[in-house]
Amino acid sequence: MLENIVIAAVICVLAFIIAYVYIPANNHRLVFALIIFTAVLIRFMTVFYIYRNGTSTFGTDGLLYHREGIDIANQLATGTRLTDIKYSYTLYTAFIGIIYHFAGVNRYLASYVNIVFAFASGLILLKIALNHKYSLPNSILISACFLYFPNLVLWTADTRKESLLILICFLCWLSVQRLLLTIDGKNFRGLNIIQVLFICILMWIGTLIRIYIFIPFSLGIVTSLVILYREKRQKICLAYAALIFTCGIIILVTVLYPMTGNYHAVSFPKEQKENIVDAVNSKVDTINDIIAKKNILKSIAYWLLLPNPAKMNISDISFSNKVQLVVRIDMIIWYICLFLILTGIYSAFKTRDSYFLGLLSFIAAYILINAVIAENVADTVYRYRSAIVGLTILFIDGKVIKQLFRQFGMLFYSNGEVKPTSYSKYEVLSLVQNRKNYL
Repeated sequence: MLENIVIAAVICVLAFIIAYVYIPANNHRLVFALIIFTAVLIRFMTVFYIYRNGTSTFGTDGLLYHREGIDIANQLATGTRLTDIKYSYTLYTAFIGIIYHFAGVNRYLASYVNIVFAFASGLILLKIALNHKYSLPNSILISACFLYFPNLVLWTADTRKESLLILICFLCWLSVQRLLLTIDGKNFRGLNIIQVLFICILMWIGTLIRIYIFIPFSLGIVTSLVILYREKRQKICLAYAALIFTCGIIILVTVLYPMTGNYHAVSFPKEQKENIVDAVNSKVDTINDIIAKKNILKSIAYWLLLPNPAKMNISDISFSNKVQLVVRIDMIIWYICLFLILTGIYSAFKTRDSYFLGLLSFIAAYILINAVIAENVADTVYRYRSAIVGLTILFIDGKVIKQLFRQFGMLFYSNGEVKPTSYSKYEVLSLVQNRKNYL
């Protein structure tokens, strides 16, 4: 136990130093480093709390992945090659098994790796926001919102796959952003090809973790590239879009199709190997039947709004009023964020921003797929939605919010007369006096 505490303390200190060095030098540097330090510390405290009665009893999926990781570590210990190991559920279980093979079976350590992934994701989100020309305070707010969401604290502290999946999503969209910023139709850029290949690799790895994630990835990235082509008329954009689309087809055939037989969320009929066409048609018919039986709009609403703060309906936390209170607060914050992201969505459509419109396509496709194939129950929604929370709050645009406040103030104080968007001290006093006289 003492060893685990020492490792946690070292990681907290390193996180503070890295965050301090990472952020541009100004008066916000220390604030951001403290935000990161506290977020990492809270996760370590969460780990110590959830494992207080032992690491072999806590959790549902996290416990399942832990036990599967032990089995994989045993396979490796008996001489099984890395490429020949057999794992269930998701590639994340193989990842856990590799950690246990080299470092010994230690669920604390596996959780620590997830905490490091969450820390890295917070830095990447900050970088994406800064690259988008958000102000530093706005970017820090977005990163902090992601790091302090209560549900994300739990999912990225336990031995679940969410932390790794979030990191892959953030890395992919950071790579897409850099690709869009560096595309030059006049000269061939080897760097762009490397970026596209890296994106394809991330799509493939993400699919091994969550079977359908390549679909929203492909749709979102292709959307960004097509919109950029309409803006710049550079045919290389269409070439890169074709590469991403082709990668999606390859993943569909080589990864998704073989995995559908063991996919827990949808029960596909057993296929007849001698008739591949009938097997494909059978699976397509299964998906069509699922879609036909669902109220899609209602399911989408569930995926945005559950769990209901007034009624949790999550069996895992029914025993604790304190935990239910935390979840209620979490959902209220999520509702506020849903309202605030409208500012960024408005700005993206107004400026025809290729990156943010592609990101919006990714988020919309992810929600739609989950609304179709997954259960509309609070705990499933709550966990699966964590993959897009950070990318969603990227749409909180501080500039638009300030403009709205200024316009509201202008209407309130000027009685409909057009005034400048910024006022001197004397202009403000004059507006207030005019307002009093009017009343």
